Amino acid sequence: MAKRRCIGVDVYSSWEFLSLSHSAKALYTYLLLYSDDEGVVINHRSVMHMCSIGEEELAELIENGFVLEVEGVYVIRHWYTQNKIQPSRMTSSMYQYELKNLYVNHKKEYDYLKNKSDF
Repeated sequence: MAKRRCIGVDVYSSWEFLSLSHSAKALYTYLLLYSDDEGVVINHRSVMHMCSIGEEELAELIENGFVLEVEGVYVIRHWYTQNKIQPSRMTSSMYQYELKNLYVNHKKEYDYLKNKSDF
């Protein structure tokens, strides 16, 4: 996992993001910081415990499309709109099986493979 992450103003200034509760916004930021090089959150429960934020905020992020859940693994939907890692520096996620259920759409956002008509 890298020690630096980018935070995109396009996501953080969107009305959808601004409409979230303050604690959901904080959780999103922490999840972004503690994700691997492909946007998969590493140990979401530890992150939630670290910032004293509960399941309600995670559910809010999922409901509003900021985090996707794939077989118990959580992925930052807007990962590629905020972060670009040079291939030579990227470490592949250990969750490749779960990532096979997602694709990156034309807006550089993860989406569920079942919604591939957007592709």
